Amino acid sequence: MYPEMSDEVANYSRKKSMIVKDETVLRQKSEPVVDYAEGFEIVNKLIAELGPNAHMNALGLAAPQIGIQKRVFIAWGSTGKSKEEGWNFYVNPILEEVSTENRLFFKEGCLSFPGATVRTHRNDEIVVSTLEEDGERHRYVLLGQDAIVFAHELDHLNGILFFDRVANSVPQEDNVGKDKIGRNDVCPCGSKLKYKKCCGK
Repeated sequence: MYPEMSDEVANYSRKKSMIVKDETVLRQKSEPVVDYAEGFEIVNKLIAELGPNAHMNALGLAAPQIGIQKRVFIAWGSTGKSKEEGWNFYVNPILEEVSTENRLFFKEGCLSFPGATVRTHRNDEIVVSTLEEDGERHRYVLLGQDAIVFAHELDHLNGILFFDRVANSVPQEDNVGKDKIGRNDVCPCGSKLKYKKCCGK
C-alpha cells in the first residue's frame, strides 16, 4: 500500500529518474536511519521514484538505488506486514531467521542494471524485523517471492549485488520457482543425464 504523498513528494516524482547505476556507489554499506520518521520520508521518495503502477515492472527499490545511503527499502508483496498485495516498507530491516529446508531458484532483475538477469538460489521462508511507527521493532514471516525480494533489497543495503548471488548450478527456465533439483532428477540443461552426473557435479 502507498503512504499518502505530500506535494513535495509528488513533485519529486515528476523529476528525471534518480536510479543509481554506478556499481562503486551501490557497493557501499548503508547507515541506519535515526528514527521511523526519517525512514518514512525516504519511503515516500522511493515510492515516488517508482510511480503508482511500478509493481508491474519492479518488485522493490532500496534507498541506495536513489543515492540515499540509509537502511530503508520498499518491496511489493502479499505476505509480511500487509497480508495483502501491495507495497511493504522496511526501516532499519534485519533478517532474523532463515529456513534451512527449502530454497528457490529464481530469475532476478534489478532496476540499477536494466536488462540484466541472474538466476539465484535463495531461502523461501524467512523471519524479518523492521522499525515501526511506534518506535518498536516488529517481526514478520515472508514466504516465496516475498522472501526473495526482501533478500535482494537487503543486499542493496549491505553493498551486495545480485551478481554476487548467482546460483552455483544455473537452472533452466523450467526450474525457476522450484525449491530444489533432486540429484536423480533429469538435468534441466537438456543433456538427458541425471542432475548429479551433469550440472550438479
